[in-house]
Amino acid sequence: MWLYLPRAPISQGKKLGVCVLGAGVLGFTIVGMTVAPTPPSVNAMAGGSLIAVLIVVALAWWLGRIPGEPVYPFEERSEGDC
Repeated sequence: MWLYLPRAPISQGKKLGVCVLGAGVLGFTIVGMTVAPTPPSVNAMAGGSLIAVLIVVALAWWLGRIPGEPVYPFEERSEGDC
């Protein structure tokens, strides 16, 4: 993140949010590997992991969006946009 964030064209609040998200993922990973009890089944572990990945990806996408950029990469811009 120290390579991306200094020059990222997002607000300071969003940069802080990306740092908090990264620290949270790191913290939950460490806790999950050391302190947490074993999951009741492989399916429960897979489902929980899938939900966690989807939440992290959605938050990272939202925090990393650049103002004024199209939401979809191939979206057409209007005539007034650069």
